Amino acid sequence: MRSNRIDQTAYSINLNTDTEREILVDSSINSDEVVVDARARTAAGTAANFRLRGGTGIDSTTDASATESDLLTLQSNGLIGTYIPGTNAGSGIVNYAGGAQINFSEFENVEADNIPITVNPLTLSSSSIQEGDTLFLDGDFINIDTRDTHEVLIDWGNGSTPTSINLVLGQRTFNYRHRYLDDNPTGTPSDNYTITVTVTDQDGDSGTIQSAIAVANVAPTITRLALDSTNINENDTVTLTGTFTDPGLQDTHTAIVNWGDDTTSSLPINQNQLSRTFQITHQYQDDNPTGTPFDILPITVTLTDDDTGSAQASTAIRGNNVAPVITSFTSNANFADRAQINKPVNINATFTDIGTLDTHRAFVDWGDGTPTQEVSILQSRGYGTVQGSHIYAKGGAFKVRLILSDDDTGEDEFTRAIIIGTGGGPG
Repeated sequence: MRSNRIDQTAYSINLNTDTEREILVDSSINSDEVVVDARARTAAGTAANFRLRGGTGIDSTTDASATESDLLTLQSNGLIGTYIPGTNAGSGIVNYAGGAQINFSEFENVEADNIPITVNPLTLSSSSIQEGDTLFLDGDFINIDTRDTHEVLIDWGNGSTPTSINLVLGQRTFNYRHRYLDDNPTGTPSDNYTITVTVTDQDGDSGTIQSAIAVANVAPTITRLALDSTNINENDTVTLTGTFTDPGLQDTHTAIVNWGDDTTSSLPINQNQLSRTFQITHQYQDDNPTGTPFDILPITVTLTDDDTGSAQASTAIRGNNVAPVITSFTSNANFADRAQINKPVNINATFTDIGTLDTHRAFVDWGDGTPTQEVSILQSRGYGTVQGSHIYAKGGAFKVRLILSDDDTGEDEFTRAIIIGTGGGPG
């Protein structure tokens, strides 16, 4: 506000000179003698508003409403005085040409408002990191008002809770660290984030700076793969367990097991960040491929995270074939009930095989010098029946031998003596 008085006492205060960033006006100066100069003048490239605050004789509301300058000027016939800080905080002297002088003491305050804060470019420990790594951030800013206190708010750009730092009076630097747990969103090998730092003083003045950071996914690592047995028989069950690590603590994972017997399984994963494990059981119904008494079967686990990273680990198991077992044998030719020459002699047998995927063949040596005969067989998963028939041309006691084999060199035999009588003629 301006007074209508012509003979105004005036002086000029420069914020860059006043280390307390305040102007304390002597009680002899009346409110109508205080004029805030709104001319376009700058100090250190900074324009600012000034607010007259508190005390008798100064209307802070009026004087604060329309001031934009880096200088607070009290004019006296157009003269601008030179401010000399006093020994006490807020005190001082303004000297004018011709020897005029105004003394300051601690009565009324004038404080700078809307002074822009300049946040300098941030210093990052790296512009590209991997998930799970910690980023170190350092920064500083400029605010010519040394009486201000500040809050620093850091938005890390990845959806995590922003970091708030309250600085003490006079502090103009800050630093913090942040661990990027994942490179969200999922499905990408890397992601770029914008870090935003906002510095705000107690008057609401603020400044902002941004910086970019790239976070790359890291593939998981399978650290252990173990079987509860590495040597089993066909149709046995094995348990596979494993552990893995992933620096991406928020990653989720899927896994597939190839058991080496032309079957695969999805692995249930324990996603606990502190204990990442998996466990699964599998039954080997056969020692494929066929034609071998045992097979070494490779087991491969493929583990994939939600950001295209994957890992593999392998082990092996020995699968042994188990021979079939003939469980019963009957014939219509025995001591109690002899068959006759030129009449059919029938045999029937049953068998089991724990290799439920095995296939079988059966042969009979009738013991009379005729060639070994392949006989019919009916088989299902793990069991079957054998049937054969033969006509003897002469009587006597004969040793009949049944040979049963599976497709992996396993065999079982059964021998039975049969009696052929001579009383019958041609049938």
